[in-house]
Amino acid sequence: MLLSLAWSSSLLTMAGYEGIVDPDMAKLSSAGLPLSLYRFFSPSPTFDIALVLLSNLIAVFGALLFLWPRSSLASLAMYLSLVSFKQTVPLMSYGVFEFLQLGLFYVMAANVAHWIFRRNDDVRWRADRLVGWFFRGHLAMGYLFSGLSKAVGPHWWTGESMWRALARTDNSGQRWFDSYWTGNYPLLLQIAGIVSVLLETFYPLAFFRKLRWVIVPGIMLMHLGTIAAQGLTLFGLTMISLNLFFILESTVVERAGKKGRLFTLFRRHSNTTVVNEEPLTPQALS
Repeated sequence: MLLSLAWSSSLLTMAGYEGIVDPDMAKLSSAGLPLSLYRFFSPSPTFDIALVLLSNLIAVFGALLFLWPRSSLASLAMYLSLVSFKQTVPLMSYGVFEFLQLGLFYVMAANVAHWIFRRNDDVRWRADRLVGWFFRGHLAMGYLFSGLSKAVGPHWWTGESMWRALARTDNSGQRWFDSYWTGNYPLLLQIAGIVSVLLETFYPLAFFRKLRWVIVPGIMLMHLGTIAAQGLTLFGLTMISLNLFFILESTVVERAGKKGRLFTLFRRHSNTTVVNEEPLTPQALS
């Protein structure tokens, strides 16, 4: 997904030294951020080289992480390079970058914990599960507040916001089909809007197994719809991947039983086996 950043022809067209976005405005919006390239480079041709190099590093670290998913160095480098890119071009970044950062943060946290506790299988397993719990909670809260923000006004309940999303012409992605025909079916748009609000608002209930197999597949179908009808491929694939990890981690925790419960993970387990020792006798010493 991130390989498109490295060779995107629109990168320098939008954020380069002579790009559409005014370089002084771009610097003003991101120079104070700790990992922004504007902290080290002024708007110049040198900045363009650094920006292209950074985007290529994202692709390289992403490929390394794909080949070695448990590499703590690759995940750390991938996370830092993505955050640097996001902070350098904040005027170009949108919601998908936030969720990419969320996912990569927990991948990095799990891999670093896996490396630190590599000599203790029990502690390593519990560290993985603890990171998984925080990841699932973080994702659930993201969907919850997204659903609540949509539920506040009337537009998602009436289908108006759904129609606006489908009728937008400023999306750069490739749509699978023309979705303008949906405007002839307002009831369909209203149902789709209500379902999306309910799925997102009640996503935290996916912690329960029976409800998970209704909510999470529904959310994944919704994101597949954004890919097909709006051309939001990067965003849709990112969210589908995060939901797949939610299912996988939930399955691992459930199979572990009481051992995988959140509060159980904080308890200290002893690996020492106590052996009943008999008192030494002169015969035993001889």
